[in-house]
Amino acid sequence: MLRRSLVLGLSTVLLSIAMETQGVTVPSLEQRPSDAAIAQIRRDRGAPDHTESHGGQAIPAPPEANQTQRRDRGAPERTDSLGGQVFTPPDIFVPGDTTRGGETLEPIPSKTCTTDPDATVQVLASINEYGQAHGLTSTPFPTLYAYIPPSTAPTGFLTLINADLETIAQIPIDLPAQGGIVAVNTAEVEPPLSPLVTAEWYEWHVTLICDAEIRIESEPAFLMRVEPDSTFTDQQAAATAKALPVLFGQEGLWYDALAASFEYHGQVPEDEEWLPEWQQLLLDGNLDSVLEALDLMPALTPEPLVPPTSPAR
Repeated sequence: MLRRSLVLGLSTVLLSIAMETQGVTVPSLEQRPSDAAIAQIRRDRGAPDHTESHGGQAIPAPPEANQTQRRDRGAPERTDSLGGQVFTPPDIFVPGDTTRGGETLEPIPSKTCTTDPDATVQVLASINEYGQAHGLTSTPFPTLYAYIPPSTAPTGFLTLINADLETIAQIPIDLPAQGGIVAVNTAEVEPPLSPLVTAEWYEWHVTLICDAEIRIESEPAFLMRVEPDSTFTDQQAAATAKALPVLFGQEGLWYDALAASFEYHGQVPEDEEWLPEWQQLLLDGNLDSVLEALDLMPALTPEPLVPPTSPAR
């Protein structure tokens, strides 16, 4: 099978591009539940009253009994390394497993708009030992990435939900017909988003619109902004662009490590050392399925990546 090149959406996907102009109606934003309902949902999920900032656990791991139960439910095993860990997963647990977004319409296999009926949209968030897709960031406006399978879907969007269960953004995405990775820079969305609140979990997922009746929706992922200490901030300021992915990764900042890796590749696409490190980053995040979908699972000697030729926008 021929290798697919990564399609990097390094340009921002703007919310101001009305999806109605493409013949698609975006679902309306959900009404905010009452404060009492939100409090009850948080209690049901075991959410703490206050979350400590980075430097310890963002949210304490559940009791051992809960950990064992989640492993029994199919939490992934850590994959073998290429030899040089890039990302060190933080020991955190996201309360609750339930998607807080709108209704998910399961695609009908005979009518799906993906080239491969079994292909799925996959958000690029690290998967922890409990099977949860999540990650930390130090930036108030992170860039979020997703793998889009080859499809005939005319459009899609990224949904972002805050800790108060409000859908705060539905951001249109230009879809690569041949499949690939797209990026959404939340710093350049219109109208502008508010900065992420520190120590609060956000949820996000990506939806493809096949037609009026069929949508393909990714599994949800979670996102938290944390405040690094001054020592790390100084290290970040002194680091080169090439060193930043590993620096962020060793600090457990998944979204920052991924964004720094793509940014460096955009600046120095001829660096043949980039692909093995990027592969290792995804392996450390238990995203083997994304590498397999791109036909980029590492061999003993990884081949250089074909430079991207078709951005998301």
